[in-house]
Amino acid sequence: MITRCIIFSLIILLFSCKRRTKSPALYLQEYAFPFNLNYPTKTSYLDKKLKEISGLCHDDNDHIWCINDEDGEMFLVDTSGVIIKSISFGKDDDYEGIAFNECIMYLVESNGNIKVVDLVTEKKIREFDTKLNRKNDIEGLMYSDIDNALYLASKSKSKKHNIRIYQFDIAEGKINEDERFKLNIMKSLDSLQKLNIIDHFIVNFTMKMRIKQFAPSAIALDPFSKNYFILSSRGKLLVVIDDIGEIKHIQLLPKKLFGQPEGMSFDSQGNLYISNEAKSTKPNILMFNRKDSILNVDNKASFTDKLFDRDTLDENQNVIDSLSNLPKSQNILRKQ
Repeated sequence: MITRCIIFSLIILLFSCKRRTKSPALYLQEYAFPFNLNYPTKTSYLDKKLKEISGLCHDDNDHIWCINDEDGEMFLVDTSGVIIKSISFGKDDDYEGIAFNECIMYLVESNGNIKVVDLVTEKKIREFDTKLNRKNDIEGLMYSDIDNALYLASKSKSKKHNIRIYQFDIAEGKINEDERFKLNIMKSLDSLQKLNIIDHFIVNFTMKMRIKQFAPSAIALDPFSKNYFILSSRGKLLVVIDDIGEIKHIQLLPKKLFGQPEGMSFDSQGNLYISNEAKSTKPNILMFNRKDSILNVDNKASFTDKLFDRDTLDENQNVIDSLSNLPKSQNILRKQ
């Protein structure tokens, strides 16, 4: 029994070890994920006023606006993360998302209520009391120029384990009756291919348990591909879906880098920004330059090369040796 526990611990260690240019992911063959989320192009550390940063967005000048959970104030920050302006818009509450369109800022509470702020006058001009409530646990907000609507991502799951993305019609001032997306991420796993994941039952079990935690904390529209990126602090996941809700990619994020990812946005060049609350590190915004593709699957790679980059093998070789030296009846690395 003790040996089994040791084996399990070593496998978990192997699966969660630091990776450099490769990360575990699941993907559709025709989709190329355009970011390397192991290496931020830039890290901007934030003021303590944003230690619980819960959302961010870009305006039409590519300026970054942030919101702090429980504070009725939004902040404009520069590329170094320094606060250069703040606007108060209401009483303190559980604010979870922020979105921009044409000098108007939208802010959503966890109960689905939306406040509207004019950036010219710096005043709240309207508030929508949607049909949603705290049980819906809204965590993400984005503006869609495709249909002039706000998308609200719910962290709560239905009895059938569906994740729901609601659509708020700005012109009508109400939530549409039908959800924009209804996602069951676990049902999609069989249609996706594995990247940098060992095909072993313990690793598969651990991966599925992590993916099962999926609960949106942010949503953003890729301005180039028009795919939707959905971030989950639980499980440390980034899920990409298309316009009909088909899951194209599931990226398992390195936990050391993403302590508590709660906000996400794209700039006009398609570069990705993800914010982290103060948890394992200072509150920050990680910026990732867009690439054409970082998918590079080498089917001829060895067992260890599929798990790690060559430059990380030495520091993890002792773990691999420990597994290899187990008695034959207990050694899961040996071919059956």
